[in-house]
Formats: sequence, structure tokens, C-alpha cells
Amino acid sequence: MRTLFYTLLMLTMHSVNAQQNGVFNIFVRQGKTPIKVREGDTIKIKRQEFTLIFELDTASLIGFNASENDTIYKLFTVKKDLNSVSCFGPGTGYAEYLKNKGNSITVGDYGQCYWYYDSPKDHRFNSVKIEGRKMTCERKIKNLFYAHLNADYDVISKDLPVEKSTDKRIYCCLYKRNDSSKSTTPTYFIIEFID
Repeated sequence: MRTLFYTLLMLTMHSVNAQQNGVFNIFVRQGKTPIKVREGDTIKIKRQEFTLIFELDTASLIGFNASENDTIYKLFTVKKDLNSVSCFGPGTGYAEYLKNKGNSITVGDYGQCYWYYDSPKDHRFNSVKIEGRKMTCERKIKNLFYAHLNADYDVISKDLPVEKSTDKRIYCCLYKRNDSSKSTTPTYFIIEFID
């Protein structure tokens, strides 16, 4: 009887935790086959266009940092605390086009991208499919938009097609925030280009 009680208690706690954290799955697709991303994975893809796919709750947003150096990634993987990583602080958002008009991802050490869906006209994805309380959002990546600060803290930026990038790896740190509970789900992975 005691075992049954503890089993039911654990199942209930797991169910409540899953409801608070909600849906959050990430895939990288190049060609037709999506690759599921797990925390800490290194996803190896060709140096050409790819798509980031997110499955998440409809009332969520994603804070996303991509960097060509591993400093932020190492700090994030150890602490997993958004407050301890400067690029996730207040006022660090990179400006981006609605509906991912540039088919790009911003790469830099000083900020994060806010990817969200508010309405069919107000979102940061190429496509959004909503089914009940879950949405699948796709972001095509044809270009890497590099945002760097110079000595005067001016943003120096350049936009390169993925094929012309010389980076071997892009370190990705991100979180999903659920608007209703304000809870965050941090995760991280690496995109490695194979030639």
C-alpha cells in the first residue's frame, strides 16, 4: 500500500511539473529529415540552409543567443541561470524582422533574440502551425547575421550566407518562457558545420 501511495505521489508530481514547464521540443532540419535536439547535443549539418523547428505552448516565447565562441555556452551550461549570463539581461534584445523576413539567425555575444508568436501578422517565424495549445514554429536559416560591438560599443554587423561563413560551430543557448506562469526552461546545443 505504501509503495502504491508513493508511486501515485511521484506520478502526480511529474504531471504537475510537466504542465508547468509545458511543451518544448527543438529540431534542426536540413533536407527532409528533422533531427531532434536534446540538451547538450552537437548537431552536425552541411554548411547550407537549414531550419530550426520549435514545438511549444501557444503562450510562450523563446530567448535565443547564438555565438561563434563558446564563452557564453560554457557559462550557461554550468549555471543554467539566465541572470548570470549577461546576454540574457534586460535591454539585450537584438532587433529582427517580423516573420523572419531575412531568413537569418543573429550571431553575437551581447544580446538575445526574442522569438514569439502573437498573431498571424506579429511573430518571428517563417511559419507557425497551431493545434490546440501547442504550436510548431519554423525558422529558416539562410543567412548568419553577425552583430559585434567595437571599442566604442557601436554595433558592427555583417550578413553572410551560411555557405560563406567560416565558423566551424555555432553555440546556441536559449530558454522558453511561459507567459502565464513566467517559468523558464533553459537549454543549449551546438550546430557544427561539416564541409
